[in-house]
Parts: sequence; C-alpha cells; structure tokens
Amino acid sequence: MRRWIQEIADDLMGFVRQRKAHVLVIVGGAVELAVTAMALRKIDASSADLVFTWTHDFVSARAWVDVLREHLGAQHRALMAEGLVPPGVTPPEAGDPVGEVRGWMAYARALRPDAEGTVVLWSMLPVAVTDARAYREFVTAVLARGENLRLWRGLRAVVRGDPRGEIAAEIAGSMQRVVDGSPAAMEAMLARDVDDDTLPLAERLTALTVLAGVDLARGDLAMAIDAYGVLEKYHSCSADPAPLAIARAGLAEACLRAGRWIDARRWYEAAMAPAEAGGAWPVVLSSATRLAEMAGRDQRHSEASTLWEGAARIARALGLPSEADHHAQASMGQGSP
Repeated sequence: MRRWIQEIADDLMGFVRQRKAHVLVIVGGAVELAVTAMALRKIDASSADLVFTWTHDFVSARAWVDVLREHLGAQHRALMAEGLVPPGVTPPEAGDPVGEVRGWMAYARALRPDAEGTVVLWSMLPVAVTDARAYREFVTAVLARGENLRLWRGLRAVVRGDPRGEIAAEIAGSMQRVVDGSPAAMEAMLARDVDDDTLPLAERLTALTVLAGVDLARGDLAMAIDAYGVLEKYHSCSADPAPLAIARAGLAEACLRAGRWIDARRWYEAAMAPAEAGGAWPVVLSSATRLAEMAGRDQRHSEASTLWEGAARIARALGLPSEADHHAQASMGQGSP
C-alpha cells in the first residue's frame, strides 16, 4: 500500500511541476480514488505547495459547495487570527455553485501571491457520486473551455473522471490518468516490494505474506509452498511468534491441498506452539480444526475427539461459530484404533 500511495504521489507531483496541462482527470473506482486522496494528503504533508483536497460525497453541486464553504470559511478565520491572510484577500460571496468554487480557487491562489513557483493543487475527488451527470456538468462548467485554470497562475486541479473519458474531453488543458487497482496490478506491486532491498525487511516480508496468500487462494500451490517456506525460515529466527505461526499454518494448508498429508500434519502441529505464544488464536483454532479432521480421517478417534474439544473451547472464547462441538460429541464413544 505504501508503494502504491507513493507512486500515485510521484505522478501527482509530476503533474504539478509540468506546464502543459492544468487539469488532471483521475479515473478509478472508490478504492483507487480513496488511495489518490491519501496520496494528495501525503503531498500536503511534505510539500511547500498548497493542497486542497475535497473528497466528500457529491449529491448535488449546491450541497457539495455548501460543505466546501463551511470548511474553507473556518480555515480562513483561523488564518486571519494568525495574521496569515495577505491584505485584501477575502473569501468569495455565496452564490451559484460554479462561480463560488471559482472564487474559492482564486482565493486559494491569492494566499501566496508573492511565492514564485508555488503551486496550488485543488482536488475535487468525491469517493461517492450520486448523480454522475450533475457532477460532470458541474466540474466541466468550473473548468470550462475558455475559462480554464490559466486565469489563476500556478493553480492545478485534480478531478474525478469517467470511464468513457467524457469529462477529460470537455476540459481544455487536461490530461487523464487511470489509477489501476486491479488484482494483477496489486500483485505486481507486491512483487516489487518483495524484491526491493531498499525497503525495511518487515515490509518485504509483509508483501511476501500477502503474495503467498494470493498463490494459495488461486491454487498455485508450488509457489505458495515456496513463499511460506521462505517466511517460515525468516520468522523462525525472530522474537515474534505470531508471524511464525501464520507462516507455518499457511505452509501446512498449501501442503494439505497439494496432497502432502504428512507434511501438512507436521506443519500444523508446528504452528500450534508459536500461535499460542503469540496469542494468534484464530491460527490455533484453524490448525486444531485441520488436525482434528486429519485424525478423524485416519481413524485416530481419541486424538480427534481431544482436538475437537480444544477447538470448541477456542471458538467459544473467540465468540466464533463453530461445528467443533458437534464433531466432539460425534467422536465421543468411538474407541481408539
């Protein structure tokens, strides 16, 4: 996630520094837009430029601008109290939504009138849009042809686009970016994290853990076994038992699905102690359940009954639904082989 946010932030900064386009149109779903907003805030925290990020839901232009006015009005009063508003700079009067937003954008630019090279980054990225047509008409009117951001030197805008590219087509001086949050893109990003020796080891191991889970879920068992094997070796040398338990349980599950029953049982058993020591009770529960199933299949009824009873106690303690009680009762009375 950190790499994804940083890559988007780098792309946004590239847009800020270039001089050909004044508007960046972002196309993506709710997750992609939320991550873009996080990247904008990252720029705000690390740059001397002014960043205004608006992500509240869009129901209508009037309602959206009312929220914007409330926040910016409060910010203006705070800046006035600190003496940070240049002489003669005042907020716009309330009026029609399009004109008022343009007024607020001009106000934002006027906060740094003498700062050569300073860019004001103004984003309108509602994560949820109730009326897509109204949003498109509003945004394109604010940034209309012939009235674009060249009216305000050093101002850049970021807006939410549409898959058909209609908003980008209607705004002069715009460029479009598609933020790719697809599973394939995320997997490629995680793979880069794993191979990036400039990242802290903990981040690389976290990325490898996610990739191992992805491999396991889609049935790429050889890859999952290799990944969990690497994780098991690293975590066996650490002082934190919980990640070791997760690695061993993942290795066990991959072996079980691959038909390697002996290896699966060995790794599930090996996962129990670090899971208990690290308080990873869901891992204890899943491992005990798998071991009970395997014992029952092998006709080791006494062992299966003990494991089911333990799993039932853990499930009750965690407040989780479980069939362990049923299995424990079914195992009662069956003699050991």
